[in-house]
Amino acid sequence: MNYYNNLIVGIGGGVACGKTSIANYLEKKGFEKINTFSILESLAQHIGIIITKREDLREIFLQMEKEGSSKVLMDEVSKRVNPYQNYVVDSIRYSYQDTFLKQNYSKRYKLIFLETPIERRHQENILRGRFIGDKGMAIDYFIKYIEIDGEQGINELRKKADFVLGYHPNIEQRLQELDGYLNRFRF
Repeated sequence: MNYYNNLIVGIGGGVACGKTSIANYLEKKGFEKINTFSILESLAQHIGIIITKREDLREIFLQMEKEGSSKVLMDEVSKRVNPYQNYVVDSIRYSYQDTFLKQNYSKRYKLIFLETPIERRHQENILRGRFIGDKGMAIDYFIKYIEIDGEQGINELRKKADFVLGYHPNIEQRLQELDGYLNRFRF
């Protein structure tokens, strides 16, 4: 059992910065995990769109952004939250997601932004086998891809973060830093 005061922790950052790894760690500590990509996949399937790879979800998400219908995703996140449990929301990538959670959950919600060097993020994508194709895995292609992905808003999201979790080559150091921050909210 954990002794946090009904926290909602949003994990924010760019492509392949470690959001899901941190969310999985918090899930092991007793937080209920809400994955925005899983919700988006369910919404897509509900309207008959078949998802074959994660990049398809990215395209749907960007289309929702353009159409102004992205609030639907955050409404689905809210449906999963009850007042007496701790949550970790995996994949806060856009400022409006953070704003929505801050407006709806005020003091319960904390945004943790993951700082990860572009070279490390590129390596992680190679390990995941993503972006294989005629463009290959060159770092310049990766940088162009994340620019298209809407990462220009990542710096704005970083500024809004309650806590910026620095990068450490040793994951244990990163987790200790995270625990140190979260211990402020234990009772």
